[in-house]
Amino acid sequence: MVIPTVFNPVVFRAGVMLGRAAARIIPAAGEPDKTMLDMGCGTGIVGAYAARSGFRVTSVDINPDATKVAKANALLNDQADRITVLEGDLFAPLASQKFDLVCFGPPYFKGPPKDDPLSKAFWSEGVIARFCRALPDHLTPNGLALIHMSTDGDDEGFLDSARDAGFDISVFARKNYLNEIMSVYELRLPRRAAA
Repeated sequence: MVIPTVFNPVVFRAGVMLGRAAARIIPAAGEPDKTMLDMGCGTGIVGAYAARSGFRVTSVDINPDATKVAKANALLNDQADRITVLEGDLFAPLASQKFDLVCFGPPYFKGPPKDDPLSKAFWSEGVIARFCRALPDHLTPNGLALIHMSTDGDDEGFLDSARDAGFDISVFARKNYLNEIMSVYELRLPRRAAA
C-alpha cells in the first residue's frame, strides 16, 4: 500500500532494490534475535523484506504518513509481530539501540525540502552527514549498513561522509538503468585488533 504523500518504492525503484539487498542478509540458524533498522522506511518495504528473512525490524520515518503506511503494510504482510514502526528524525527515537543491519535510502538531493511531507524523501540538508556520524553508535560489533544511492543524487557526498565516519565501503549491488545508476553500498567499521 502507498499513498501520494509517501515515497513510492516501486515507481522510483529504490525501495525494491534495497529490500532485495536486505533479503540477501539472512540471519544464521540459531540467531532468531538479529535486529534490523529500516531508516527512512517510507512504505516499510525494506523492513518487510528483512522481516521475512528472519530479522526483528525497527522502522523509522520522519513523515507521519509514512509511519501509518508502514504499520499498515506490516499488517498486510503478516509481519506486524516482527516490525515496530516509530516516527522521528533519524536515530532520535532509538536512544542507544544497536542493530545488526541498518538499511537507508537517504534523500538524493541537497537543499531544503518543501512544505509537503513527500519532498523530505527527495531533498535534505545535512541528513546524510548526520546519519553517517551517528551510525557507528547504532551498529552491533559485527553490524553492517546497506545504503541506497543514485547517480542522480550526491553519491560522492555520501561516500565522503561515510569515509569521514570511519567506514570501510564496498558495492553490494549495482544496476544501470541507462538514465541513472543505482547502487547499494555496504558499510562496515574496521575490526579492531584485540588488546
